[in-house]
Amino acid sequence: MKMSTLSSLLVLMSVVSMIAIAPGAFADHHAATVTNAPGSATPGCEETDDCFIPSTVTIEAGGTVTWENTDNAAHTATGGNPTDGPSGVFDSSLMMVGQSFSHTFEEAGTYDYHCMVHPWMQGFVIVGGSSTSEPADTVPPQVLVPDDIVIETDNENGATANFNPQAIDNIDELITPSCNHLSGSVFPIGTTEVTCTATDSAGNTSSNSFNVIIEFSGILIPDWIKDVAGFWHAGDINDASFLEGISYLIQNDIIVIPSTESGSGGGAVPEWVKNTAGWWADGTIDDETFVNAITYLIQQGLIQV
Repeated sequence: MKMSTLSSLLVLMSVVSMIAIAPGAFADHHAATVTNAPGSATPGCEETDDCFIPSTVTIEAGGTVTWENTDNAAHTATGGNPTDGPSGVFDSSLMMVGQSFSHTFEEAGTYDYHCMVHPWMQGFVIVGGSSTSEPADTVPPQVLVPDDIVIETDNENGATANFNPQAIDNIDELITPSCNHLSGSVFPIGTTEVTCTATDSAGNTSSNSFNVIIEFSGILIPDWIKDVAGFWHAGDINDASFLEGISYLIQNDIIVIPSTESGSGGGAVPEWVKNTAGWWADGTIDDETFVNAITYLIQQGLIQV
């Protein structure tokens, strides 16, 4: 009865030892640990191939196996088998209780080993090829942007533009890019370049851009230009200087008027245009009426823009 109880206890300890140790031996293929089964100094463990726990370990080339003598008797871990004898690959020599021995396997292959003191104890070390890591991701994402956005407005402060660029990546799939101008912002009159940039999880970055073009459809004439019109009407400046001055101000966006195609007629400035300039200067007529006169001069080729 006592022997039966002792045997059951030994089996239970063996199972617990296998559960506790085996997962770690297989989880890390760079290293493995093997222990001597309790009571393995007595024949019988070979029947279930449990003299070494685990009896077979798998590691990668360059990995290390450590044998720990957790039994109550001395053991060895010697390369080779009882039939052919030691292989010479590794040998722990005699390990007393509580001692351990480690060996690093540099070459792939299957290595058998045994305990020279208890030859029924046998095991295997399977060494695979070196581990290969996933290749580094060096492919940047691709940023997808809209065509140039063109908006007309009569607000001299500009207009709001909305856009929704996207980015795609070979690993991260969809990425939301960031842009130097936010969608929903008010863009000034003229052309603004919007650059959008996306960065994937590997740090690869790419950019793409488009333009937001705000075209002013209204009239923009600073008040101080009324003084110039008044000087011309009073004869302080001649026709050529006035026409060149207006052309300069239009070309440099100081005066903003609806787009008008320039003619090629030339000739003298009609008197009514000069009168219109004088009336505009003293506030008799509004900006739109004066702009109609300027537009007429452009169409006639007297002002080149």
